[in-house]
Amino acid sequence: MGALPTASTDLLPRAALRFREEAPNVRLHILTGPNWLLFNQLRDGTLDLVVGRMPEGETSSGVTFQQLYIEDVVLVCRPDHPIIAASNPEVEIRRFPLILPPKGAVIFSTVDRYLSSIGLPEMRGDIETVALPAGRKIVQSSNMLWFISRGVVAEEVRLGTLITVDLASPLLSGPVGISVSRFAPLKVERNVLADCLRASTDELVALQMRPGSQRHC
Repeated sequence: MGALPTASTDLLPRAALRFREEAPNVRLHILTGPNWLLFNQLRDGTLDLVVGRMPEGETSSGVTFQQLYIEDVVLVCRPDHPIIAASNPEVEIRRFPLILPPKGAVIFSTVDRYLSSIGLPEMRGDIETVALPAGRKIVQSSNMLWFISRGVVAEEVRLGTLITVDLASPLLSGPVGISVSRFAPLKVERNVLADCLRASTDELVALQMRPGSQRHC
């Protein structure tokens, strides 16, 4: 399976452990990488499925998508960042250096549309990445703001090492799910893995509905 960053923090580990129980004699090979590479490998049969944000444009060619949940892209910063106290954070975004998703990332168009909607068309980031280790450390060590899928930073937000800026824009929401090649042959193992991903999604949603939990699916 191919795993995009947004599904790799919570959903993927749970589904992998569940799959191990359901199919103990099957080896699960997990690949990560840029979405164009994973979807090319999906189309050529190297991957059985890809889990993550719904592909857009040319990336979606030859691919069917099954939605698991809706997830937003968030703007995160260090806990004592000055933007947290702002009454209108959208106006303050332009005052700080940004980390944005690179072109080719699934969430690139989502973030680009949002920035255009607040008067920052064709905004370029000082740094471009969707990688958690680099983005987390840079944000925690500076005044930089990072647009990233909530699932990537879910653990950091839960622990309070990163804080989400309240933007509340529907433009930043999008579906996460399972992508499969339209020409893929039937395979029992892939169906079992897809069922494990669905069951793990239900489990995460149930956990997030508990009092005091933070929603990120």
